[in-house]
Amino acid sequence: MALNEFGRIIAQEVLRLQERARQPKYTQDAYDVQTVDLGTARSNVEVPWGGDYVLVENIDGELDIRFNRVNASLIELDKIRRVYTPFYRAYLTNSAQAGCTATIYIGKETIFEALTDLFLAAIMEVKSKTVLNAKATTGAGSTVDLAHIFDKHTWQMTLTGSPTGVDVTLQGSIDDSNWFELDRTTSTSAEMRHVVNKPVRYVRGYVTTLSGGTSPTVTVKSCHVK
Repeated sequence: MALNEFGRIIAQEVLRLQERARQPKYTQDAYDVQTVDLGTARSNVEVPWGGDYVLVENIDGELDIRFNRVNASLIELDKIRRVYTPFYRAYLTNSAQAGCTATIYIGKETIFEALTDLFLAAIMEVKSKTVLNAKATTGAGSTVDLAHIFDKHTWQMTLTGSPTGVDVTLQGSIDDSNWFELDRTTSTSAEMRHVVNKPVRYVRGYVTTLSGGTSPTVTVKSCHVK
């Protein structure tokens, strides 16, 4: 099994475990449980809640919440039952609804979750680069060092000057000496293309043909994903 594929499997499993760890029924002791009596009307009433996310365990009425600022965007907790955002205070708004309550879990990110967030960021690293910048001549562009091995590549080509002849290649290398074609286009209009299963560390653009039109140029930007 390729290392990248193994990493993706591990990442998926970590996400599953992380989501399970956030469920109140598994970790109620790690949550601050708040019961809100909706029989009392409120209008942006400040409550001293703080945490990293809110889970609505049960609600049989309507309740709105704002985080950190009284003029922040309003969230309807009867419709959006799970909100992930760091906050240090909250503001509640609701009409008087006799006999209605809301049970809310206030959770804080654990060390496990923080570390797995960093792990996932490393596994799913993305780099965006400009490979050719308004190049007006044929030949190779400058080498772009991605710093790590990437095997999925999306690149977009844009043109100026309305050329009638275009031949542009996205090339890749693992040693910055030997270059090979990852993908190629002969389109005379802007285009986006995708390449998979071609692990390289270095990329560059190569213009074989750029002719016709009025002072044509080609620009290539790329995005690379592990």
